Amino acid sequence: TSSISENNLSPFKAYLDKKNLSKTIGKHSTNYIYNLNLQIYGKDKDGNLINTDGSDFKDDENEMFSSNSPTIFNMGSSEHKNFRQIISNKDGSISNIVKEEYDLIGGKWPENANELVLFTYKNNSIDRESLYELGILPKKDYKNILTKMKDGDKIKLDNKKIKTKDLLGHEFNALIPADFYKKENNKYKNIEDDENEKKKIIENAYKIKIVGIARAKKDSETNQTNTAPLGFTSKFTDQMIKRAGESQIVKDQEKNKDINILNNIAFKAKNDQEKRKASKAYLENLDQDQKLKAQSFLLANSDKLKENIKKASMNPQVGQKQGQNMDIIGLFLKDPEDKVLDKLYEEELSSNSYQNNLEDFGYVSKNAPSEIKIYVENFENRDKVKNIIDDFNKNKKEKDKIHYTDFVGLLTSSIRTIINAISYVLIAFVGISLIVSSIMIGIITY
Repeated sequence: TSSISENNLSPFKAYLDKKNLSKTIGKHSTNYIYNLNLQIYGKDKDGNLINTDGSDFKDDENEMFSSNSPTIFNMGSSEHKNFRQIISNKDGSISNIVKEEYDLIGGKWPENANELVLFTYKNNSIDRESLYELGILPKKDYKNILTKMKDGDKIKLDNKKIKTKDLLGHEFNALIPADFYKKENNKYKNIEDDENEKKKIIENAYKIKIVGIARAKKDSETNQTNTAPLGFTSKFTDQMIKRAGESQIVKDQEKNKDINILNNIAFKAKNDQEKRKASKAYLENLDQDQKLKAQSFLLANSDKLKENIKKASMNPQVGQKQGQNMDIIGLFLKDPEDKVLDKLYEEELSSNSYQNNLEDFGYVSKNAPSEIKIYVENFENRDKVKNIIDDFNKNKKEKDKIHYTDFVGLLTSSIRTIINAISYVLIAFVGISLIVSSIMIGIITY
C-alpha cells in the first residue's frame, strides 16, 4: 500500500535560507516554485485567442503528438503545461546551469520579468502540439487535424519551418485568478463565463514575450521527456505574486480575515446553529450559474422538498408559469431541513478558509513555496542534499518532517541488486565448472 504525504515547506525554506549551502553541497542552485494558478493566453496569426494550457483543444485532442521538453525546466504539478520557471539565481538572472546545457541561437537570455526564452531540441525542433497551443501555428489547422483523426481520416503532416524573426517578439497575456473577479453591488463575481468580459480582461493582462531561442547542446546530458518549451525566470514569478497582492479582491479579503468576501459568510461557524444560518445565507445569495448545482443538491438530499414540489405543482393557483420555472431553492428555504443544511455546509462551506481564498486568487506568501528544487553540480553531491533534509528532520515531530522518496537511490539500489544476483549466478557456474573439471581430470588421471 502506498501513501502520499504533504510537506509543509515553509520551515524548510527558512532553514535553507539560513544555511550556507555552498559549503555543504558546493556549486548549486535552489529554486522555489509557487502555485499561482496562472492562465496564459496567446494569439495566432488569425487573431484567435488561445489558452496555452491546451484546454481549447481538450475536447478534440487525442494526445496526437508527443510532449517532450528539456529537463532544465522545473517540473511539477503546480506548473503550467507550456511555461516553466527555469533555474534562476537569487537575483532572478538565469543560472549558468542552464547556459551550460544550451546554446543561445537567437535573441538574448531573459533579463526582465516579462521576457521568455524558447527552448528547442538538439535538432532545432519543437513539438508541433506546443506550437499550436501557443498560437505560433494557426488554431484552426490543429482543430482540423484533430477532427480528421477523430473521424479516422488519414492525415499527412509536413515539417514546418519557422523563421527566428517570427518567434522573437511573440507575445502572450499572463493572468492570475484575481484578474477574473469583478465587483458588482458590493459583491465579487467571477466573470470567466462571460466571453465579452473575459476577452477585455485578457487584452489588458500582463504582457510577456519571447526574447531568445536556445538549443540543447550536442553534448548536453539534458533528456527530452518532459513538457514546456517556454521558460521564464523567478523575476516573472515575483511580478505575478506582486500583482496578486495589489489586486482589489486580495486587499478586501486581507481586511476581512474572518469573512469570505465571495459570499459574505464567516469562514468558521462556532456551532450547528451558525452552520445552518450560513447554509441559508449561501442559498439566498447564489449567482445564476450556481443555482443549478444547488438545486441538484437539494433534490438529491431532501425528500421533504420533493413532496413540497409535488404539492405545489398540483395546486391550481400555482399556474403554468410557476410550473415551468419553479423556485426550488425558495421552496426549500420556506421549510428547510436541518440535516440538509448541515450536509450543505460540510460539502460547500466547511473547507473555506482565509488562506485558501488568497491562494485561489493567486496570492501566495514567498515563504510558502509549493515545491523546492535543489540542483547540484554532480551526482556525488546528491547524497549531501539528502543529508541536509535528514539534518532538518532531526528531533522533529513526524508531521513536521520533510518526507521524500529517493527515486534515483531506489533505481541505483535495484541495479546493484540485479548485478549482485547475476554475479552470484556466474560465481555458481564457475564453481560448478571447477568441480566438473576436477572430476574429469581425476577420471583422466585414473
